[in-house]
Amino acid sequence: LKPCRIYHPSAPQWRVHPMRQCLEAAADGFGSSRRGWCARGRCDATGVADAEEGWWLDSELAPSREVAWRVEPEQGDAASFWRRGACRVVFVCSALAACAALARWNCSGGGEVEVAFQRSSHTPAVVELSADGPLVPVAWKRASDAAQILYTDDAKLDPSLMPSLGNGYMGTQFGSKWLFVSGLFSGRGEHSRRARVPAPFGVRPRRPVMGTALDVESGMVEQVFRWPKAVAVQRTYFHRAWQHLAVVEIVVDNTGSGDPIELQLDDDFSMESEDIDFRIVSEDKHTTCIEGQTREAEVAGEPAVGIAMCRSRPPASMTVPAYSTTSLIFPSTVWTTLDPLPGPSVRQVVRAQHDLVRSMPEDDLQHLHVTAMQELGETGIEVEGNVELAKLINASLWSIRASIREDRGMPISPGGLVGDCYGGHTFWDAEQFIWPNLLMFHPGMAKDSLQYRFHRRHAAEDNAILAGKAGMKFPWESAASGQEVSPWDQAAKEVHISADVSFAFWKYWQSSGDEQWLTDVGWPVLEGVAQYFASESVAADGDKGGKISIKDVMDVDEAAGLVTNSAYTNAVAKLALQHAMKAAELIGKPAAVGSNWTDILRELPVLFNEGKHLHSEYESSDDIGTGLGVIMLQYPLDVPTIWPSDREREVRRNDLIHYASQQVGDSTMYWWAVVIAWLALGEVAPASAVVAWLSEAAHGPFRTWVEGNVGGAGCHNFVTAAGGYLQVLWAGYAGVRLTDDALTFHAPLVPPDTSKLVLQGLAYRGSQLKVSITENTISLVLMSSGEDAAPLLVCHSTAAAWIQLEEGKENVFPAGGTVRVIAAKQRCESVAGEGGSNECPGGSVPLSEAECRALPAHFAGISLHDPFVGDNPGDPRGCFRFGTVVFYNTHPQGSPVALHTPYCKACEVSTSMEVGGEYQGSVVKK
Repeated sequence: LKPCRIYHPSAPQWRVHPMRQCLEAAADGFGSSRRGWCARGRCDATGVADAEEGWWLDSELAPSREVAWRVEPEQGDAASFWRRGACRVVFVCSALAACAALARWNCSGGGEVEVAFQRSSHTPAVVELSADGPLVPVAWKRASDAAQILYTDDAKLDPSLMPSLGNGYMGTQFGSKWLFVSGLFSGRGEHSRRARVPAPFGVRPRRPVMGTALDVESGMVEQVFRWPKAVAVQRTYFHRAWQHLAVVEIVVDNTGSGDPIELQLDDDFSMESEDIDFRIVSEDKHTTCIEGQTREAEVAGEPAVGIAMCRSRPPASMTVPAYSTTSLIFPSTVWTTLDPLPGPSVRQVVRAQHDLVRSMPEDDLQHLHVTAMQELGETGIEVEGNVELAKLINASLWSIRASIREDRGMPISPGGLVGDCYGGHTFWDAEQFIWPNLLMFHPGMAKDSLQYRFHRRHAAEDNAILAGKAGMKFPWESAASGQEVSPWDQAAKEVHISADVSFAFWKYWQSSGDEQWLTDVGWPVLEGVAQYFASESVAADGDKGGKISIKDVMDVDEAAGLVTNSAYTNAVAKLALQHAMKAAELIGKPAAVGSNWTDILRELPVLFNEGKHLHSEYESSDDIGTGLGVIMLQYPLDVPTIWPSDREREVRRNDLIHYASQQVGDSTMYWWAVVIAWLALGEVAPASAVVAWLSEAAHGPFRTWVEGNVGGAGCHNFVTAAGGYLQVLWAGYAGVRLTDDALTFHAPLVPPDTSKLVLQGLAYRGSQLKVSITENTISLVLMSSGEDAAPLLVCHSTAAAWIQLEEGKENVFPAGGTVRVIAAKQRCESVAGEGGSNECPGGSVPLSEAECRALPAHFAGISLHDPFVGDNPGDPRGCFRFGTVVFYNTHPQGSPVALHTPYCKACEVSTSMEVGGEYQGSVVKK
């Protein structure tokens, strides 16, 4: 709800009329009459005389809802706008429809009456509380109907089910004493855990809480407090644009009362922490700054991490005048010595930012945050016709988005960033359960998250050496250092984690096609993991025929203990070898492929029970166990094992039926893969039954995912489950798969009780797609393309030609069959522009720095200048030649210069091919 303000330039005498006449007068445009204003009293240049309150009830637009009014003198900036002696009438709407009606009172007749409609960035001057059901704002109910807000009026809600807050740098569970900073751990080795930092959110009005709401679009928690004639709304959030900032805003509305109220504030902030020794370093009337350091580093000999916080101090009480609103803002800033500091010390930086924030207009601060949140929410999953499903999707997306950001180089732990579940450590959950959602909708975050493993590759090499192996062995539980920090004595045996890391790296390559990234970042990890599994694989005993095996490892089904030839471990290890071999070929390093990789890839078994026509979890398993690893062969690994093509469906189905019946326990880690596998077979009924059960694991009003469905046992805010559930939507129902050369949609469906499924901003090869799926159709729209993105071609399995996607143009296909999207293979040729020009010739585009650097290989007699790259406004922009020397100018404008010749590239794309054939771009000759 937002306040409507209507300004009247001159009215020495007010008349009283029923509001119905006011509306009729508004429809007529008022002219020079005053009869449209339902108020009484006198207004002059010195103030308001005899002003009284009134009300209006419009049965058509806002039944049972009021619009209050008051007359007050003109003031502030508006005084310079209106004529001398002006006053204003302020209508405060308690219904959006009423605000809209007042906004139409815009009269141009005679120039006597001017009307303005102003939307405030804060909670409205009057919060309309629902007359039916819970006593919460009507706005919450409306936003809840749009799946934007999740709310409760339960003042005794289990604290573990309260909403999560975060911006990827820091996070908390609302109401908790602690916040957690991404990458900040305390404790040696297996005792390492996320360091507990005092949360600065302890301030609140000393009134009963009427309700709590999570706005998943703005990333804020709201609470409402009430007096007999006044209302306060408190907003709490971590700033998305300014990652080091936490904010509490309180807006008290006393416009409905002629009496002032005393606002008393409680504050339970304490700087005590089990993990950090804090001390006060500065304190005044408005601000307290504290500083400390972690008590114990994760690795012996490493320095402790410093941290500082500056927090605004709330007053104990204050008076809110009658007929007024009061806004309070309490910002806090947090920095650590892990951050790149823009100043000499963490203490000085945290204070400088806090002082800056306190000097900013409140609206600007919130606007920056909301704008950043809107940008974050431009991509994701949407549904139509099923509000409850939409709420669960939005809550799941929020649990991921609150836990990560693009500039941190950190992954997401099973419990996200809001707590220390599992110590805040990183497991395979990051790569296989959570990260794929980032790859689809937030590729920048997906890329940045992989940097966590890349930057800890040397620790992985050390881990391999400790195990007597080659290459890179990533730890089962990882924190700050990249060393093993699990307290479990068998953690080092869960070796599939390394192959899970490799799998994610290859998926990023499939999605992005970024060869420079593959060379610089992807290849070192892919090679290191392949080397590890080549050394982990050993020849079996003679009675096994000398076959290759991986022995004494922990299967995904951890209850089985140490096993030989785990189906999942072997399958994902084979993929690690295969992907490294492909990468070596792509980047021109075929000699780096190990001499035994091909043999291992061929001989390492994925065990199959010929009698039962299904896969075994491991040797001597008796086919009893959870079977999660076997089901994950189907998705996400997509591993074709030894079955003949005519038995593929039979084997997949047998695996599902057998292991679903064997499932022990109620872990939400398991069932998502079962759903996707059933949907891939086109069997909706068993998939729907599992989805219904799985959805029950999102507990409470804020849809908090819990590790154990029955009884809510295990980790709360279990982001692993949220990630798996979201994959059910895009990989299961939408049928999305990534291969080396295509993005495909296999027989897409809509979820139960849903009319449309939309994948908004689906990322592929530098472009973003909007994919809309109904019962009968799938449509694709190219939303945007990056500067260097190749054109995308699309084809349906029943069509005979490829179509090039054009931005904003919808392409509709039948929902049955398969839709395939590929990046066009272009044949490009370097072309020279006109000497003295600063532009590319028609039909050509600028060369990248790498393409410019390669020019001497294509043109005889030229060489690269030293230095090659410059930033000079006096040279042509981009790649250019002067004489026999080539330069690359990064200046965004540049200038034409005589005898300087720009170099560009011209490419062509063919859009037709035989269905099922391999796409080949046409050759361009210049």
